[in-house]
This record gives sequence, C-alpha cells and structure tokens, in this order.
Amino acid sequence: MSAPSHSTRQKLIYAALELFIAQGVGTPTRKIAERADVNEVTLFRHFGSKYGLLLAILEDAHTFQKISESLERSVSLEWGRRVEDSGSASILRAYASGCLQAIREAPQLICSVVGEAEQYPPGNRRALGVGLGAINRRGAQYLASLGLGEVGGSTRVEGNIRVEGNISLLHSLMLGYAMIEFTSENHGLWQTQDEFLDGLVQLFLPTDLPTDLPMGLPTDSATDSATDSATDSATQKAEPLPATLQKGLELPAGVVHEILRRTRKLGNRDYALAYVLFAAGLSAAEVAGLGRSHHTSDAHQHVLRVGIPQRSVPINQWVLGKRYGSYTANPLTKYLRGRKDNNSALFLDDAGQPISALEIEARWQTWLKEMESADGQDTGQNTRNWAIAQAQQTWYIDMLLRGISLENLSILSGLTLDCLRPYAARAKELAALEQATRLDQKVPRSVEFRG
Repeated sequence: MSAPSHSTRQKLIYAALELFIAQGVGTPTRKIAERADVNEVTLFRHFGSKYGLLLAILEDAHTFQKISESLERSVSLEWGRRVEDSGSASILRAYASGCLQAIREAPQLICSVVGEAEQYPPGNRRALGVGLGAINRRGAQYLASLGLGEVGGSTRVEGNIRVEGNISLLHSLMLGYAMIEFTSENHGLWQTQDEFLDGLVQLFLPTDLPTDLPMGLPTDSATDSATDSATDSATQKAEPLPATLQKGLELPAGVVHEILRRTRKLGNRDYALAYVLFAAGLSAAEVAGLGRSHHTSDAHQHVLRVGIPQRSVPINQWVLGKRYGSYTANPLTKYLRGRKDNNSALFLDDAGQPISALEIEARWQTWLKEMESADGQDTGQNTRNWAIAQAQQTWYIDMLLRGISLENLSILSGLTLDCLRPYAARAKELAALEQATRLDQKVPRSVEFRG
C-alpha cells in the first residue's frame, strides 16, 4: 500500500514545484491538486497545508541540487568561450551573469519565496536556510574548480577571492538585483545589466577589472562594439565557439557505438544511461533530474520531459546511423522493466538511491577506462580528452545533419539560437565534406581542359 501513497506524494510535489515556478507560492492548492490529478483533500491528507507541501519541496535535497546544477549550466552556456581559460574577472562575470539568467527562469517563484518568507512557519524557514547554504557551498566549489580562489582559503591573493567566505555575499547581491528588476522600473540604480556586472566584479576583484564587453567577444573589438548595431553584428560573428565545442567537437560514430557496446556488457543501468546521453542529447544534470513519470513511449515516439520549466525531448531510435531497438523496446525501457523497486527516479546509483550528476560523470570515466584498457591493449584513442558534454554536442550536430531546423533544435535543447549557431556551422562543414567525398567516389565524366 505504500507505493501508491509515495507515487501520489511525489506527483503533488512535482505539480507544486511546476506551478510555484510559473505562478509563485501563492498558487491555490486546488490548482496544485488538479495538476497532480488528485483530490484537494488528498493534498491536505499528505501535507496538512500548503506550507507543509512547500516544506516537503524545501527538504528535498534534489530540489536544491537541481537549482545548483541549473546555475552551473547557465554559466557554461551564457558566454561563447571557455571560462576556465579566462581571467578571474571574466570567470566571476560569467558566473554572475549565468546566475541571473537562471533566476530569470523562475521570477514568480523567486519573488514569492523571498517576499513571503517571513510568513512561513519556523520549519520552512530553517529548510530554506539549509537549502540556500547548500547552494552557497556548491557555488564555492564550482568557482574554486575554475581557479577563482580556494574553498576554505584564509588569504586573498591578486586575481582571486575567498570564494567560500564571499559566495553568500555574491549571491545576495545578485538576488537583490533580480528582485529590484522584477518589481520596479525607472529606479536609476544602473542603466543595464552590464553596468551592474561591471560594478560587481570591481567590488570583488578591484585589481582585475573586466573589459567593457560581455565575455565572449574579442577584447580587441572593445572600442568598436558600442558604436552602432552594424559593428555589433560584425563582432558577434567573430565570437568564439561555446564551451562544449572548445574542448573537442563531436565524437566519431565508431567511438559512440563502441561506448554503447561496452556499456551493454556492464549492465542494463549503464547501457540505458549511455543510450539516453547519446539518443536524447541531455546533460548529466538533466539526466539526474529525471523521474519515471518524465518518460512516455508508444509505437510512434519516445519522449522525455526535462528540466524546470519542462520541455519535451525525443529519445531517438537511431544514433549516428545505427538503430538501438524501437520506441517501446530499447535500452531504457529494458532497464526500467527490470527494476523491482518503487523509487520514482528514472536512474538509481549502486546504493539504490537517485543517481546524481557526479555519479553519472563517474560512470562516464569508467566507460572510458574500459575502452583504454580493452583486452589489455591501448585502443590508440586519447580517451582522456573525451568529455561527457561531447555526447550532448554530438546529438546537436547529428540532429542538424538529419535536417532539423535551428529553431526547432532550440526548442528541444533549451539553448538560444546564438548558442546553437556554432553547431550549425560544424554540421554544414561535415555535410560539405560528405558531399565532396560522394562526388569523388563517382566516375568522373571525360572532360578536356583547355588552357
């Protein structure tokens, strides 16, 4: 009897979170119950009140983990160059801008949670504090991993900040900026977001001032970027490729199929993980956030509902020219059919708990080691340079080669058109090479060249 109760509880939590993001915490419980397809009395039986439901969301560790991972994804996608190769000011600026972008995705939730927090019961306020603390720690570790100071460091050196001590102040300033932008007009505090970011970076790194341009535009174009819109367009064409493309382009088809072959031997879970990465183009964080209720399949399609707010993404039957089952019988459906647990997560770790993005990346490294030491022989491939993000970018390029429009890929991926244009350029390059190769394989007509 516990499984249906658990399922209903999770449906109510998911429904409430979706509506809180779209409409704020003031969403009536009746609408939450309707979204979860249950009676409103059922909501009260499980949680007692709306505050009880909010407490369940706040106490769910995955809620704040998803927020942290969303912030990190926003940072990596916000600018068109690798932040780890940039100066401290550029790293900090990219992080701040990425956080602001993530906050904009749920303005109603941010405003209502912050504005109404004083009305919450003590348990809710404690849970909110614990969750915010977790975001701070994750943010500090992320900035430290990019070389912007050290977690736990007690000194500040030129070009670095004590990220652990200052991350809460940084987040508070960005939250304050967002609240002002959401709730007021003509405040006169700053003219643009760039002006706010300039001041923010100068506050934390006064010896490492940012350029006048947003990160991603060549610094030698700074003097020309503000002249007129025509010049802006010209400089944007020279913008470096997004972070994932800087580390390496798409994976070769042979490599992808070899990874899938080897994961099949490792078990249904690994095989299904690899399949979703390559067949749906999702990041590790997106895969970790999936629940069983987020996938549907029939004879005509297999679809995942991904992220917050949710978007629909297809799981392809065909991966780089090779078919892996059908929409209803494939590595993912086989893994799920073999599960005997009642856990609502789509993927579980070895301990039977919902898998994390870090664990998925660890599995990726295991797959690569398998390839490196196949039968005790070196495969000849430099697998250490293969990042898990390349599975996602491989999917983007393959979809473009198969004819999807850039606008439709933007809808499926959640990326802006600007972020996707480098992938389109790479797809055109590959298509041109393929056409040239096909032409060369045809018997040429006999022609006479006259000089």
